[in-house]
Amino acid sequence: MIRIQGQGHKYGTDKFDVEFECDSKEELAALEGMSHSTKWVRIIDGKLEVCEAFKPTPIEDPHLEFHFPAANNPVLHHTHPSKNRLTGAIYVQHITGYSGAAVYKERAKLLEKAGFECLRSRRGDDGLTWEIWYLASPFLAEGPIKGMKTTTEIRKWLFNEIRPGEVTLEGEHWGLSVD
Repeated sequence: MIRIQGQGHKYGTDKFDVEFECDSKEELAALEGMSHSTKWVRIIDGKLEVCEAFKPTPIEDPHLEFHFPAANNPVLHHTHPSKNRLTGAIYVQHITGYSGAAVYKERAKLLEKAGFECLRSRRGDDGLTWEIWYLASPFLAEGPIKGMKTTTEIRKWLFNEIRPGEVTLEGEHWGLSVD
């Protein structure tokens, strides 16, 4: 059984519930996709018929054209990790942890104030997304973590304030440089 709660189009005041009984995982997935506007479903001769309503695709963005000068003798540069790194990206996932969805907005706003960027996947067939929060370097820290110069300090702040399900500190960095 799946229950979908919705809101009508007339000034957003008409609220309704719709319930469906599912005979298979495929039907459940189709109805979940319908509730997230990625599938259209209808019943034909007692059978569920499904088609794509929305399939996200990457778009061309002329503002993403990169103009890098050609380099002579590029060399692969490697930095070794240290216990108290001054550089390195920080990745945060599952920001609600075990607290549930009620804390999402509060924690997301706190991460944005701290300088983290939210990287969100395209919606899948089920209409759901996956996201990761990213801070490229402690030097880009803002707001509540401004002045923290190491990944260790920021990690401690994340554990105390955000309490996410997962934190990843970039261990090694490989990048192209010109000598």
